[in-house]
Amino acid sequence: VVRNADELTAVDTAATAKSGGKVLGLFGASTLPTEWAGDGGKTSKPVEIGADNKPVEPEVFACVPNPDFGTRPTLEAMTRKALELLEPAADGFFLMVESASIDKQAHAGNPCGEIGEIRALDDAVKAALEYQARHPDTLVMVASDHGHAPQIVPWPSLFAGLEALTGHPQVPAGKVARVRTPEAGVMTISYGTNQYYLEEHTGTQVPLYAKGPGSERAAGLLRQGDVFEILRAALGL
Repeated sequence: VVRNADELTAVDTAATAKSGGKVLGLFGASTLPTEWAGDGGKTSKPVEIGADNKPVEPEVFACVPNPDFGTRPTLEAMTRKALELLEPAADGFFLMVESASIDKQAHAGNPCGEIGEIRALDDAVKAALEYQARHPDTLVMVASDHGHAPQIVPWPSLFAGLEALTGHPQVPAGKVARVRTPEAGVMTISYGTNQYYLEEHTGTQVPLYAKGPGSERAAGLLRQGDVFEILRAALGL
């Protein structure tokens, strides 16, 4: 049982494989903190309309490392260690890696928490693809189970000029955040499925990426159940 990044790194992969041992990482009492957070805890808010009936421009904030993440291993580190431990398996293995707080932070309307967890998943996928390059008989698949509320939108609205015609400000519905990007730009993110509490899932189509044997089947319009069939075929079950 390992409880922080140093303990995970110190696991002797060869000795564990030789002894048939197992490794259990317990890095928190509940959902782990996100790797990133909004500067000063800032997050999305409903757009305010001023006394002049014009929208108040939301404060721009940056995404920064979350101090609450502490000494936990990153998702990439967990993925690399899991691949090391599973590689000796004579009959191959199945590994599932999930960056679950992409969903949780989208529900909460917290763009920096969500973006940081997407970046964490991206790093984990890079680790998996490096493994796949060394072991080309490995199938790597990346997917989402559903869409979510946040959308990148223009600020001000494309239709801001309609205010003179309608008498109503044209602003994104629901909660909005304006986030400074690494390139020093500003990205406006709109959460349009709930103005007061948790955002909803959406029914949008989601992409499926794949590389390795069987990846040619991950093309076109698929049902979610088809992903299972691709995996089953790859595992020879």
